[in-house]
Amino acid sequence: MLRVLIPIDRARNSLKAEQYALDLHQKTPLEVTLLNVINEKILSDRGIGPNLMEQLKEGQRSHAARVLADVVKPFIKAGIQVEQRIEYGLPGPTICRVAAEEKFDLVLIAEAGLSEAGQIRRGSVVDDVAHTCRVPVTLVKHQV
Repeated sequence: MLRVLIPIDRARNSLKAEQYALDLHQKTPLEVTLLNVINEKILSDRGIGPNLMEQLKEGQRSHAARVLADVVKPFIKAGIQVEQRIEYGLPGPTICRVAAEEKFDLVLIAEAGLSEAGQIRRGSVVDDVAHTCRVPVTLVKHQV
């Protein structure tokens, strides 16, 4: 059985990767982990007090759990063994760390929804994963 890690973001840019995994399961059995990484760095160094920081982190965690609860449904319906997971950290390095440490066979990620200029200005988790993971990465393209 192929162990696949699928990063899920809150904007659901991952829809193409999710569908690709469902289609791939028709050809080869999959075991899937859906991973949402909450980027704490965005909130750090902003003068936010500890109590408010905890509330913000809990709000992010609750939202991530709701997103994952929606994503998991078609995988369960397809009979795919699926796990939902939330981690904290920088998304690219966290995805690659989880993939390597837990010996996934493949990271399945959809291409970024940013324009080329947006990727240059803001960076891209997809580029980070594609270039730094030690586990094979399949980049699922959005249709043009």
